[in-house]
Amino acid sequence: RSVMDDIDSHCSSSGDDEPGVAGPSSRAEEEEEERKRLQRELLELRERAAQAQARARAQARASAFDASRAVSRLSSSSSPSSSEGTSSPSEAPASLQFYKEAGERGNRGIAVRSMVEEALAGTERMSDAPGASEGVRIARWLLAPMFERSFQNEQLFEAFRLGLRSAIESRVASSSSPLPPLVLVLGAGSMVPALQARSLGARVVVVEETAMLSDAARLCAERNFGADDPLLTILHARLETVELPLLQQQQQQHVPADIVITERFAEGLLTDGIARSLRVVRERKLASRDATILPRRAALFCAAFEAATGTVSGFDLSPFDGFRSSSAFPGYWPARVDSRAARRLSESVEVAGLALDFERDAAGICAGGSTEVGPVPVVAAGNLNAIGFWYRLDFGGEGGEGVCYTAAPESERKTAMKQALQYLPAAAPVDVGSQIRLRASHDGTQLRFELLSPEPTRGALATGASASAAAAAANILSYHFQMVLDESRNGSYERAIERACKRHQQGGRDDDHLVLDIGAGSGLLSMMAARAGAKRVYGCEMVPAVAAKAREITTLNGFADSVTIVEKMSTRMSVGVDIPARADLLITETFDSSLLREGILDTIEHAWVHLLAPGAKIIPAGATVVAQALEVTPGRDVGGEGGKVDVRDMHAAVFDTHAVKLWRVPHRRLSAPFRSLHFDFSSAQAASRFSAAPTDYVRIPVTATANGELNAICFWFELSMDEHETLSTGPENRANNSWKQLLITTATRAESTKASASSSCAQGKGTTSLSLTNRRSKHTNSSATTDASVILIMGSRHPNSQTDCSP
Repeated sequence: RSVMDDIDSHCSSSGDDEPGVAGPSSRAEEEEEERKRLQRELLELRERAAQAQARARAQARASAFDASRAVSRLSSSSSPSSSEGTSSPSEAPASLQFYKEAGERGNRGIAVRSMVEEALAGTERMSDAPGASEGVRIARWLLAPMFERSFQNEQLFEAFRLGLRSAIESRVASSSSPLPPLVLVLGAGSMVPALQARSLGARVVVVEETAMLSDAARLCAERNFGADDPLLTILHARLETVELPLLQQQQQQHVPADIVITERFAEGLLTDGIARSLRVVRERKLASRDATILPRRAALFCAAFEAATGTVSGFDLSPFDGFRSSSAFPGYWPARVDSRAARRLSESVEVAGLALDFERDAAGICAGGSTEVGPVPVVAAGNLNAIGFWYRLDFGGEGGEGVCYTAAPESERKTAMKQALQYLPAAAPVDVGSQIRLRASHDGTQLRFELLSPEPTRGALATGASASAAAAAANILSYHFQMVLDESRNGSYERAIERACKRHQQGGRDDDHLVLDIGAGSGLLSMMAARAGAKRVYGCEMVPAVAAKAREITTLNGFADSVTIVEKMSTRMSVGVDIPARADLLITETFDSSLLREGILDTIEHAWVHLLAPGAKIIPAGATVVAQALEVTPGRDVGGEGGKVDVRDMHAAVFDTHAVKLWRVPHRRLSAPFRSLHFDFSSAQAASRFSAAPTDYVRIPVTATANGELNAICFWFELSMDEHETLSTGPENRANNSWKQLLITTATRAESTKASASSSCAQGKGTTSLSLTNRRSKHTNSSATTDASVILIMGSRHPNSQTDCSP
């Protein structure tokens, strides 16, 4: 606001000067000089505004961790007998109540911190959409997974294009109206089908209730068909509030719609509201009675699976599969069911009894349905604890020939859409040649499967965790199964642990060797230390249900005498109470994809002060943030053969900062990877600086290796396990299943050709972030080439952050 006030004052002052005595020519020169001065000041003010915005965003991200912890403690500071004017816990806003409940469940807080961070950094309100509830927010991190899937789904876009072409040609042939058919699009989605319909000559109305997406959709429309295209309209409104006169106002006449299309389906098919949206269209008569709906109908398929952890690094972790139950995961889990995530036990069968005809019976789908499935032949023996399901969408076609899209695992063309894996309440052992029977049902928004026979048993995959305990652990375990199966991660940790224990044994201090494992989880790393010779291992796990499961696993593997699980946060542990003495080896794997968001700096700093002996070793000994300048190109030229459109604006609206597998994202590398920040965990002196604020900035010169548009930075980290080995989470390590890379995009674009661009790298106690700032004129000649192009990367120099990068 202050910047805009300055601009207003400058603009107003330019017309308030007293007239001078100079002649016309002199006055014109003075006015020209004044205009140039104001332009320079305006550019400076804009740069100051951009810098202030970057600082504010960095501060918001840095405070998100502390904010989430403060919010989760509200329940302890509030009492039912609150004074007048203060809300009691039960009267707290729904979102705040969620934070409190998450804290009371002992949640690690990763998702909560992300939500608080988005609230601080800025999310999009939907309350300005007609009929939207006051205060409803939608965050980019909720939308990003959907869009990551959508932009890579060329098979789906091709099915939409062929279905649209057939429907539009059929309407034109059967209609006497001179106007082209009207296509109503329910939700902007990826905008690809909407733009395809416009390319095929139809009139298109897109109804999108989210301001952020509707604005991005307008940018897409302008990029592809110019500004104010009369045949393409974006409505920012809820579907329930759209009236026929409103459509008539936008498209003059010929309503209701002839064709209705939507992308409101995900792995769970009904969960994104496709049936409800189509029912609203029918109830409000927004489409003609014979309107074509795309997709027209869906066929559902399912199979029985065993989702099991089994033996990992020589340890039996099967009790940990007790958390694989419908009580812990009440919905479904998107997964590649033909990968190690699950093993198929039966043939796949069609769920023929559930009619999912979107074109003719959307209201019937919303009413729900149920049917029995089977008998289904069992083709592999195992413990049946999950049902995998997927679908085939029918888009119609030419000459009665169906155009279909399938998410089946056995499809020759792998799609971006995964399959849905639903856990059962308990496991049932099955043998080859036996048969199973299921009941499939839905309530219009969610599909469910129930095992009728054989009878489920509380067997190996469902013991040791009550429903409430499993539910308490659910929020942190959705990624844990994949993490414990990461052979790259497990191997690096085990080799480093073996080397550390061997050095201690060679020093003749085997009897007093004490190992502390912070964030023990399943107890895997604790058992690695015990197997390497450590006689006293203490595993710290803050979630009660997970701690109980870790005790069961260590006992099963014969380490009950050497491994002790402490059910507590490490920052609440003390010597003499929780552990008998200070530890001389600390093991921890509390790193998310952004490195710091699980609170590793707090953890290490507290451990050195309260839990570790002088000269103790830490695995890993440090972490280095590695970054790379990129030109990302998702959203350009997508849509299948013959229907390419440009939807990069939709991509930019959603992908601000997002965890991705970089090798799956279309991009060009504009620089070599460079080291930006380093955190030293290996000494008490280094850790004592973690709580200090960043003190200055350093410039890291990085040579551009290619000409292009600098619009993103990707970063990952390398863990220095010890002096012998480094574990990288970078894109070159495709064996890594535990972490992704962080992709940070920016609306500010800078050519790396014959130019200097700069980005700022800010490191706070709770987050690591990078943002881009344009440092060059927008009109620089981008066609020139040079080998001397330099991108200046500005990195926040934390007192314990060492910059080591060669130009």
